Amino acid sequence: GDGPCVNVEEVGLPDKKRARKDGDAVGVALNGDSGRGSDGMDAPVKERFRCWMVKTDGEVRVDGVTEEDKRVDDWLVDAEKRIQETLDNAGEKFREIRRWEENFLAPECRQALRKKTVEVPRSVAFIRRRGTAPDKKVEEALVEESKEDKAPDGKLQGELTVAMEGALVEGERRKALNLSGKLLLAPLTTLGNLPYRRICKSMGADITCGEMALGLNILQGQNSEWALMRRHEDEDIFGVQIAGNAPEIMTRAAEVVAKECKVDFIDLNCGCPIDLLCNKGSGCALMDRLKKLKPMVEGISSVVDCPVSVKMRIGKTENTPNAHAIISQLRSWGASWVTVHGRSKTQRYSRKADWEYISGPCLTAARDSGIPIVGNGDIYNWEDVVRRREQENCPDAFMVARGALIKPWIFREIKEQRHWDISSSERLDIYKDFAKKGLEHWGADNIGVEKTRKFFLEWLSFLYRYIPVGLLETVPITMN
Repeated sequence: GDGPCVNVEEVGLPDKKRARKDGDAVGVALNGDSGRGSDGMDAPVKERFRCWMVKTDGEVRVDGVTEEDKRVDDWLVDAEKRIQETLDNAGEKFREIRRWEENFLAPECRQALRKKTVEVPRSVAFIRRRGTAPDKKVEEALVEESKEDKAPDGKLQGELTVAMEGALVEGERRKALNLSGKLLLAPLTTLGNLPYRRICKSMGADITCGEMALGLNILQGQNSEWALMRRHEDEDIFGVQIAGNAPEIMTRAAEVVAKECKVDFIDLNCGCPIDLLCNKGSGCALMDRLKKLKPMVEGISSVVDCPVSVKMRIGKTENTPNAHAIISQLRSWGASWVTVHGRSKTQRYSRKADWEYISGPCLTAARDSGIPIVGNGDIYNWEDVVRRREQENCPDAFMVARGALIKPWIFREIKEQRHWDISSSERLDIYKDFAKKGLEHWGADNIGVEKTRKFFLEWLSFLYRYIPVGLLETVPITMN
């Protein structure tokens, strides 16, 4: 670039003027003439002020630096620290601006996650208690265990054992969550963002849940994954959903989330039908891998103080449903409730949800084992809920997904038991409200505007399917 060189004695940090050179060496002007450099040529700097930054085997050193220029070496050594300080300061300002939002990851925790030094004593205790070592790939992804976790003889220390025993006492410490008659908003990937959840909350949703987050990405401290944990103060009952295929990773991820975030429950994803996830053993694939699912539920429920729920489908195919067999065991594994989507993995979102299976074998298994059950699938009108509530075999609560994407006021319709013939101007006000909430959440700069526009267009792919009640020949209409 062009421009004068900066005196190190005046500023304390070098304004590096780089010029291409063979190899990895890069010229740096520390002082001297304010001449103009050109692409491919060295800047005209006096020899006694010239030095080179050389990168060898991933390490950066400075050749030609004198004793008087040690501040340059200090700057190089502290570069990572300075960058982290800048990020931390930006994070503090971000949290101060968004005082109405919660669950910001602390900078020290993010750094510990990325360095694999975060402390997860309950998870360590559970994994050792199982007596099975994870495979090498899983071990590389896991956080490092502290030396203090082991006593000299290799056994668990007393306080760690006490913590583990206390974690297994289900009824004494776990906060109960009354689901009876509640309306839950499903965890919707991409679409279930914070501004949209605020819209649904204002329309009558009782319980909200964040988008699906991957356990491994959580442990790696990825900002994109931790952003899914964000919660608004309007969400009085809020949970997060995590997905993964390794009990060791999921257990540790759940403990970190419960410790760093304010959540009312943690949901385990066993219902995602996407091949990208299932082929790796996550999502719906866990329903056929009980040897993985059991320690996963046991581990998560052992390391967190909030309720743990499991969301699943009826099975891999509609002809071979096995959800009822899993439901009968979930309570003994530590789950607080189960949500069943009335479709199989192969069905994805096609054809009708099998509510006969939900209110039949699934509900019977839930009642016999004493675990609450939430029904999900094809809830598009208030009649869909009221009709099932009037039946003898009725789920404890209902979860709404696509119905809330097409018309987010469905929660109010269910509670008031009437069709809300909403006008176009009222719908436009809802869209304006989303835009306002989106700019509050993502920011009013170019990036924030682009994100708000992107997620609104995603939502619009469902909103356009709404048909005003006044245009219908008969009501209610079905989703499929």
